[in-house]
Amino acid sequence: MPLEMLSWFFNEFYIQPIINPAVQGYNLVNTLTYGAILLLLSIYVIYPFLNRKGIKFSSKFIFALLPYVLFGSALRVFEDMGIFQQTPNPLEIGFYTFTPGIWFLTAAITIAALLISKKLAKSLNQEYETVFAVIGVLVALPVLAINFLEIADPTNFIAIAMLTIGMVLLTYYGVIKGFPIVSGALLGQDSMRHHNLRDSFRNFFIDKLNILAVAGQALDGSATFIATQFGSCGEQHPVSAAIIDINPLSFILIKIVIALIILYLIDKEIKDPNQKGFFKMIVIILGMAPGLRDIITVAVGTCL
Repeated sequence: MPLEMLSWFFNEFYIQPIINPAVQGYNLVNTLTYGAILLLLSIYVIYPFLNRKGIKFSSKFIFALLPYVLFGSALRVFEDMGIFQQTPNPLEIGFYTFTPGIWFLTAAITIAALLISKKLAKSLNQEYETVFAVIGVLVALPVLAINFLEIADPTNFIAIAMLTIGMVLLTYYGVIKGFPIVSGALLGQDSMRHHNLRDSFRNFFIDKLNILAVAGQALDGSATFIATQFGSCGEQHPVSAAIIDINPLSFILIKIVIALIILYLIDKEIKDPNQKGFFKMIVIILGMAPGLRDIITVAVGTCL
């Protein structure tokens, strides 16, 4: 590829979405690139490193991780609020409030806090997950405080939060209750295949990580629905935007179905329990992080 063509390509698909507000933040090229980077770093760098450090990707660890997810989501809203200007320069702070810079910053803070927690836990005679969670809360609180100072109408924020929680619960329990009904209707209530499928589905949700992953995707879908239908927010991801344009509610269902398929493949194909937990953690983060960001964005009024 000629140098001029390469320069145009890089500017068109990577630089302009960062520096130009008139250009959609995500396109198929940068989305696939960022996704590939995330997957490769996760498989070949992050997981091997944390696994050697003795990190167990259990539900206890995931709950301790959530403050860091909240930190990243709240910091991402700084760009929506205009506190920092987007820039492709990693030497400027604005680079770290937008994809992909915010990934690197949040991951670096999280891993550093995790390593510190492992050392402190021994001297404090505490479980490292507990210390890790406390540090995460301390890291997230200042960023959240700045977000909340921008909330002009607390009543509006409470209404948005309650509506989102209601939609998440409705979606989650709708999946749990609806799947056996659909299975029975398609296969016959008395068929052995229906009973086996129903039991497998119930066993699937015994795993707390599966519950969190589905709930996380339900959160993202519900928050996106609220942000785009009740606010003036636009969906930045092209595929998601196309689905929402066709039917906003279908976006939630599609996210749940994709999450269930991915979780099923993880359970089926990955034998190492810790590696299995790691990849489920990624599914959880990919749902929780954008979902929380959407809630905060609408709450501070940047797209109302």
